[in-house]
Amino acid sequence: MTEIIRLVRRFDASVERVFDAWLHPVELQQILLASGYGRMAPSFADARPGGRFVLMEQRDDLVSYSGEYRLIERPTRLVLAFDDELVELSIRQVATGCELVLSLVGASWQRDQWRETLDRLEAIINRDGMATEG
Repeated sequence: MTEIIRLVRRFDASVERVFDAWLHPVELQQILLASGYGRMAPSFADARPGGRFVLMEQRDDLVSYSGEYRLIERPTRLVLAFDDELVELSIRQVATGCELVLSLVGASWQRDQWRETLDRLEAIINRDGMATEG
């Protein structure tokens, strides 16, 4: 049976800011790939439906992830396919910022790895604010 992971996180940031982080190649690289012990290598993201992204990090060897933007409905919905996973992001405005719902099908990464991914997103877009997981 295919595993489905669903995580909810609130950010003290606009819907647009959270959404756009997933489209910018450097920020996407930091969100999905930053290990903390490697050095970022040149990456790219063609942020349009059907567009590809390639993210690279130099560790002992070069680590590379690639994927595709399947759906982009700015600023509330985004679907990415990569690493045998389908990642769907839904973002909505709430009183104190926004709420992101991250849903995964075919999850090869573990739930804790995706929590760390959202922690990195928070560090990028909301350095002074607070995020809460629900």
